[in-house]
Amino acid sequence: MKKRYGTSLRRTVLLLAGMVLVLAGAAAATTAPLLQYNYELSLPAISSGQEGSANTAQVDFSWIGPLRYNSPPNSLPPNCCQFIGTPKAGEYPYQITFTASGSDPEVIVTYSDFSGSDFSSSNTLTFTFIQPDSFWAVVGTQNFLVDGSGTATFEVGGIDPNCQSCTLTTTTSVMATPEPSSLLLLSAGLAGFAGVIRRKVNR
Repeated sequence: MKKRYGTSLRRTVLLLAGMVLVLAGAAAATTAPLLQYNYELSLPAISSGQEGSANTAQVDFSWIGPLRYNSPPNSLPPNCCQFIGTPKAGEYPYQITFTASGSDPEVIVTYSDFSGSDFSSSNTLTFTFIQPDSFWAVVGTQNFLVDGSGTATFEVGGIDPNCQSCTLTTTTSVMATPEPSSLLLLSAGLAGFAGVIRRKVNR
């Protein structure tokens, strides 16, 4: 009875090891590297409601795969966010929001002077970028679409004109992905375990 039990258990463990090997092979054949999209928003100086010098301020963030409409609303990407400089004197980074408008991703960047008690009378400068999925997937530097297929505006003092010199630079980098070798190690461990069972049963 003991030997029969041991043989059955050993066969089960070997079957599991074989299944893991099959999974490892499938993973090796289908696993594709994940791309991290690194975004750099370049913003112009804003003074008296008008655009000034381009590339005055910068906002950096990254996303696993391109930013797209079905990304979780209002969630932060893995690496968020670096603010460099300010587009308006006396105003500083306040927040960045990732959401959606219709079926397009929407990125909102806000600066504030944090004035007043509890910031109740703060003046703000808000950049809003609504662009289709295809825009966020392009690698390189491009101007934001303001032709109806997308919008890029800045809101200050009750006006929200198009941002003509706002640009987006996108690069990609390969992220580390789980390797099938871990499954191979698991199958080897199961096979070794089966061997231990066989030796104990045969004693």
